[in-house]
Amino acid sequence: MRPEKKSNQPQVVNVPRSNHHLLLWSLLIVALMRLSTLGMYPLMDKTEARYAEIAREMVATNNWVTPQLDPGVPFWGKPPFSFWLTAISFKIFGINELAARLPSWILSVLTVYLVYLLGTKLKNQTLGLLSAIILSTTGLFLGSAGSVMTDPSLVFSMTLSMVALAMSFLAESTKDKKRWGYLFFVGAGISFLAKGPVGWVLTFLPIVAWCIWHKQWKLLKINLPWGTGILLTLIIAIPWYVLAEQATPGFLKYFFVGEHWQRFVQKGWAGDLYGSAHAQFKGMIWFLMIPATMPWIFLLAAMAVRWFKDERLHKLKDDVWLSYLVLWLLSPLVFFSLASNILITYLLPSLPAFAILMAAALRSFNEELTPRPWFFSFKAFKYTALFFPLVGLLAAMTFLPIEGRRNSQWDIARLFQELRKDQTGSLFYIQSMPQSADFYAGGDAILVQDHYQQRLETELSDDNDDFFVIQKSDLNKFSPDLLTKIHKVGKFNKNILYREM
Repeated sequence: MRPEKKSNQPQVVNVPRSNHHLLLWSLLIVALMRLSTLGMYPLMDKTEARYAEIAREMVATNNWVTPQLDPGVPFWGKPPFSFWLTAISFKIFGINELAARLPSWILSVLTVYLVYLLGTKLKNQTLGLLSAIILSTTGLFLGSAGSVMTDPSLVFSMTLSMVALAMSFLAESTKDKKRWGYLFFVGAGISFLAKGPVGWVLTFLPIVAWCIWHKQWKLLKINLPWGTGILLTLIIAIPWYVLAEQATPGFLKYFFVGEHWQRFVQKGWAGDLYGSAHAQFKGMIWFLMIPATMPWIFLLAAMAVRWFKDERLHKLKDDVWLSYLVLWLLSPLVFFSLASNILITYLLPSLPAFAILMAAALRSFNEELTPRPWFFSFKAFKYTALFFPLVGLLAAMTFLPIEGRRNSQWDIARLFQELRKDQTGSLFYIQSMPQSADFYAGGDAILVQDHYQQRLETELSDDNDDFFVIQKSDLNKFSPDLLTKIHKVGKFNKNILYREM
């Protein structure tokens, strides 16, 4: 290794300990910036509004076993862990956007903290802080940290298991080994309640490969409390599945066969009860890794050029914990290469490992390269880290509220709530109804798909103050006489809001 030249080198990513407080403040600012945006814009269809409405129904019906899209209509697509957290948030903070998105933010903060702990344990606090900042400022992770979705629950639970396994191996005291060993199985239990068996597959796939590669089977057996740990996982994970099948027979078949087999192998799976499958060509997941790791992918590309010129690349295979992180990173990529229906969010479980590897690579390059390119400087690191937090904050203050209103029924539901005389009236949607309508109407939105002319005539004959949402293209399906009994109170994109005369 050549000695470092004494020149006007930029401050590098290998930050002095005295500057650790700057990184800590940076982490806090990023977290608070994301928190401040959670309530700035409406919940958007389809995912956010659907999952928030399921949690709202959970609170309204006090049914914590069966997630429901409407009273009596079970939702079999996902386990309940995320819905439970959102419902609890609604109980505490009320039914609003901030409360709906807050659980994802909290889970993401906990995930960042776990990454910090592992980075610190593997090297030092600098690596831990850099890893935490990289993870929290990666666009996909930052976006999911403020969205109503199930993925933050899976990422947290998987990260808990992966970090706990490493920490149990690295722990110096028996007490710490035991504590982290149990946390590994807690994470496994939560992941089964968050997304089902995919969490176990994505967790054990890299662990098994790592044990084969580095012959860690004996230590794996010693460091984890397998007997009581497996029991703990089963106690956390299994009871809800039993209760859910008893409450709505057929759930287990749809969830395990449909959602976790047919969705995986059948391109454009037609059996999806809650939308359409996201068909992609096999291997597309590798291309999605580029946008998933932005903006850090640009620094990674710069380092890749150096890696191929550097003999240290060949030494990585001998580093036990670097290979652990690499296998963790590759697990979703390899597994979903075989899938016929994928989303970019399937890569979220890779990002904690990516963040630690990225931080380790930056430190390594800055310690050994002389002269150092500008893109390895601490200034470049800061600008890269600030990119998505600033973009997200500006978006939340400008176009996201407009986009949110355009992609939700917020305007219609708000006008309905303002105009109706009492709580007896309902908001009827003819032929199609986005899930955000029911959420923002407080459960008073009703979808009418069949015999809607007769249904409107029936509703117009009662004493309720009803409202009707009809698309402009569907007006010719109603008799002129019926249309004289309602009057237009607002037009919203393709939808027109009518009120009975």
